[in-house]
Amino acid sequence: MNRRTFFTSSAVSVAALALSYNVSHAQQSARIYRVGVLLNRRPGPDTESLRAGLTQLRYVEGTNVAYEIRAAEGQLDRLPGFAAELVSKGVDVIVTYGGPPTNAARSATKTIPIVFALVGRSSLAAGPSKSADPPKKILVELYSSQGCDSCPPASDLLGKLANIGYGLDRIVPINFHVDYFNDPWIDPFSEAEYSRRQLSYNDVLKRDDLYFTPLMMVDGRYPLLGSDRSKALAALERAKKETPGVKLDITLSGADRRKTLTVKIAARSATVAGRELLIGMALTEDPVRTKVPSGENAGKTLVEHHVARRFERKTIKLEQSGSERLSFPLELAESWEPERFRV
Repeated sequence: MNRRTFFTSSAVSVAALALSYNVSHAQQSARIYRVGVLLNRRPGPDTESLRAGLTQLRYVEGTNVAYEIRAAEGQLDRLPGFAAELVSKGVDVIVTYGGPPTNAARSATKTIPIVFALVGRSSLAAGPSKSADPPKKILVELYSSQGCDSCPPASDLLGKLANIGYGLDRIVPINFHVDYFNDPWIDPFSEAEYSRRQLSYNDVLKRDDLYFTPLMMVDGRYPLLGSDRSKALAALERAKKETPGVKLDITLSGADRRKTLTVKIAARSATVAGRELLIGMALTEDPVRTKVPSGENAGKTLVEHHVARRFERKTIKLEQSGSERLSFPLELAESWEPERFRV
């Protein structure tokens, strides 16, 4: 199919048209469509409107449509890489908001339809409304090990959450590899710190059984077996209803392989004022492929998702009013492929 670029003030109807282009009714009912979304800034009302509109047209997330959302958050140099990533994911259509994302998408593909949504200057160039907070993101931690034969299905689930309604605009997935399974195979991504982090949840949640793998922790409060899809979705639905205690504004600056992540933290609830808070920065890689020669997964090539390659934490105390800023320097090794990494 030759690429078609649509310019419209309503992305919903044209995206639906692009999805059904040259596809028979039988094919439509038998497949899950993948909608790529490319943004200058953070996901917000535009992406939620797209979801809601396509749902009304019977494109239901988790049933017959999945979203791959990539947001540059003001770092326009990231757009070409994000566009190439959407193409590699095999999306059926790319919806863009603004000129730079559209240009990046047009450069990345000659075959995938592109829907360029025309929006007003106040909603795009000026950034999100100051009166509206961005949608809550839910932290999803997986504690796993390459030495554990029940862990690969959990890593698969973590990687597939985007296909069942929880993309990177809704969750922050991190796959922490623990070190207590490092015999005989030593997991190259394992860290003692990640094991301590997992075990610390026993004290936080007043439990004594959170020492197994694969353990998935949703929103820092809902532990479950990492491969249990139904319990993971139930925990995510519960977490969506929880009100965040703080607001985070995050910016990434710098060029090439050296960048700085700046986090502005403000209290949203009196319950966090005066308390010591831990702010963590995780650098993750997706996907990661490893040939495992020994242990429970001997002879397998594991493909894992959102693997923690670096984790740094700092503590702060917030007042009820005002905010604090923290900075985390980042540097990618020369052997690392930047398009596979996220912060």
